[in-house]
Amino acid sequence: MRRLTRTIGVLAAIFGLLTAVSCRLSDTDKRATVEVRLNEGAGRMLTLYELRANTGTVVVETIRLDKNGEGMFRFTGDSLSLFVLQTEPTAGTRAADGSDSRRRSRRDIRGDEPQSRREATDGEHTCKPSADAADGLENRLVIFPTAGGTLRLDADYADLTGSAHLTDGQGQSSDSLQILPFQQAQQAAERLNREAADYWMSVRYDADARHIYDSLVQRLDHCYRTQKTESVRLAAQYPHTLIPVYLAQLQLGNRPLFDPRDTADLRTLAEWATAMRQALPANPHVVRFSDNIERLEQLQRLQALQREQTRRAQDGKSGRRPSDQA
Repeated sequence: MRRLTRTIGVLAAIFGLLTAVSCRLSDTDKRATVEVRLNEGAGRMLTLYELRANTGTVVVETIRLDKNGEGMFRFTGDSLSLFVLQTEPTAGTRAADGSDSRRRSRRDIRGDEPQSRREATDGEHTCKPSADAADGLENRLVIFPTAGGTLRLDADYADLTGSAHLTDGQGQSSDSLQILPFQQAQQAAERLNREAADYWMSVRYDADARHIYDSLVQRLDHCYRTQKTESVRLAAQYPHTLIPVYLAQLQLGNRPLFDPRDTADLRTLAEWATAMRQALPANPHVVRFSDNIERLEQLQRLQALQREQTRRAQDGKSGRRPSDQA
């Protein structure tokens, strides 16, 4: 009897251990990993933000890169989400050396975007990414890590997007790889937009100012159309991801790539919402995006109805005879 009791006790202990290991493995499977190695990043700070659907942008974690410019983020996510890697201001002083993986507490993201002060030059119509540094643009990279996936970033600390090389160790965070070339082109387009604005301010009183202005507008319009066309292609190709949500928020300068006040653009966004809702019906980003688009469509229909009622009322007044109005 004593031997039976001891056996039962051993089996219970083993079962408990297996249960604990199973729970731990299950928890580990839900964790996403982002590994980074940044040139000139030794001892400097790097922050990972999450762009939450309902509560805004929050800090997931801030780490200090080691002497090799390497660091790692590991975090738990309940669903697909949008994340941003961002460096400390590159114009600031280098952080003092200290222990690796030093953390800061969560907080909301704040800060203004610095301005570029490089002179623009005439050239071919291009939005291709260059090998230059970030040129005053906010130095950050949007990524799409997923639970159980490992994403590896190799880049220059001073230019995360332009120099980024991403690899997906687990095959579960490929969204980041698919969107990277677009992000690099978008950064180049933003750089061109800022350079064009600065250049115009310096030559607007020249004799050939009109020609310069037309040339700058033509280049920017080309970039705008290129990015918009590529956005439509990417959104159609990856409706099972959050890539369309990211694309819908982009601007070139102060000009949104997709303006919901424009009927054609709103129709495009509605198509994206429908496709994502079918693929990711419970995702909070998708739900919020779809609800917003639906409200905008309802508003557009209401405005169209009001315009039609106004038109008919005006036609009715103009069709009355003087004797009818007496």
